[in-house]
Amino acid sequence: MLGSSPPRARSLVFTVVTRLALAAALAAAGVIIVNRQPPSRPVATLSGPRGRVPCSAAFSPDGTTLAVADCGDSVALWDIATRRQVATLTSPNCPLGGQVMFSPDGRALAMFGGRAVSPTGRRYHPATCLWDMATRRETTLTDPPLLADTSALGAFSPGSTTLAVADNSGNIYLWNLAARRVTAIVPASSYCAPLCPIAFSPDGALLAVGQTAASGTGPSRAHVYLWDLAARHWVGTLPDPGKGPISSLAFGRHGTLAVCADDHAYLWDVLARKLTGTIAPPIDVAQGNASISKDGTPYPTPGAFDQSTTAAFSPDGATLAIDASFGYGTYLYYAATRNQVATLPYPDPPGQYHFAAGLTFSPDGTMLAVDDTDPSGDHGHLYLWDLKRNRS
Repeated sequence: MLGSSPPRARSLVFTVVTRLALAAALAAAGVIIVNRQPPSRPVATLSGPRGRVPCSAAFSPDGTTLAVADCGDSVALWDIATRRQVATLTSPNCPLGGQVMFSPDGRALAMFGGRAVSPTGRRYHPATCLWDMATRRETTLTDPPLLADTSALGAFSPGSTTLAVADNSGNIYLWNLAARRVTAIVPASSYCAPLCPIAFSPDGALLAVGQTAASGTGPSRAHVYLWDLAARHWVGTLPDPGKGPISSLAFGRHGTLAVCADDHAYLWDVLARKLTGTIAPPIDVAQGNASISKDGTPYPTPGAFDQSTTAAFSPDGATLAIDASFGYGTYLYYAATRNQVATLPYPDPPGQYHFAAGLTFSPDGTMLAVDDTDPSGDHGHLYLWDLKRNRS
């Protein structure tokens, strides 16, 4: 009987019972419990089309397919269950592809990039290639301005009716997908270097735009501006406590926004316009310092190497994945407490030069795709991690 057990035994039983009760409560709430001993290797390493280096990835809303884009004109479709590449989508209209994304309803797949419009190939239209997933037919959406050496980032509205496309003009173009035309332009409020990361709030009411305000030759300050889609005007500003520029934005549930800048992720309560927490993932400072003197020129300030961070919330909002340049892996945190619960180590040999990776959760939150590719697209891998507690 528990009452006749020695104090240490009673404490142990209480601890076990408490942990089991907590685990049951979290499971009932839909929270994924990451292994206390996380997997040491990903379950698969995937490539882009025809074995090319991947540039970005996106899960289909039903979780059966992973789209992997190269940095060119193609997207590979991988069957998650069989780990086989089952199709390739290609468009000559987007030869400078990058970010890839499914619409929330799964009917469309977008690849954001650029399209050459001159014989020299030195000027481009920002372009988005949009595939109908039922017919595999492609439509090219071309933004109004003509810019030099440009690419683009984008985001679907939660209802899949609107596609927001940001390019380095600073403007955000809102495409009505049914009409295939721009119905509104979110004006530039500041400077984008080189692109403005954007994200829709979960209810689709707001568009968050990460921008860096240039201040001559001195340091720049970054801000996140909030655009009201219905009223069509700016309604708020979230100042970046760091030095910027902002590298990525990620909305969680209940209005939480992760703003990634430098080597930090700042968590904001968007409704209250309040900074609620900061996460600084561990980084390898020695490796970073070594990276800035590769040309033989000593850098004046140790630790002043270029730094970027990316983040993604699990679909239930309970887990936050963060990856940082010169980090030791992809870090998993409980969003509510900001406690680190696991590290997914890079499979590459120690000392491998590492940039902040692209992160994508599967719709049920049990898998995480980590795109560890350098910005030039010269080398990299896409790792698929299994986050389920009971792994086969």
